[in-house]
Amino acid sequence: MFALRDKYAIAGIGYTEFSKKSGRTVRSLASEACIKATADAGLKVSDIDGIVSYNFNDSAPAIAVATEIGVPQAGYAVDFLSGGNAANLIILSAVAAIERGLPRRSCAIAP
Repeated sequence: MFALRDKYAIAGIGYTEFSKKSGRTVRSLASEACIKATADAGLKVSDIDGIVSYNFNDSAPAIAVATEIGVPQAGYAVDFLSGGNAANLIILSAVAAIERGLPRRSCAIAP
């Protein structure tokens, strides 16, 4: 993994308002967070062509989020069924996918 040191970065962060009962779907919340993270990174949604997510109870599928935010061509979309270890798993999966050329430009990570 040291060969990848300083080669990739988490460039944007997005989150939604914290609440117990937002009245919104998980997909809607995940989509808002992805759009905000994309903007925070200085990118446009059209720059994204890969998306990784995890499903645990009420999470949103990656391709559903990609569709909702308007990713024009998701060359890589994957969901993991996991819980507490999902954060490192999805980041490592995104890096591995980009390293192999599956998404050509960048990869979003959906909660």
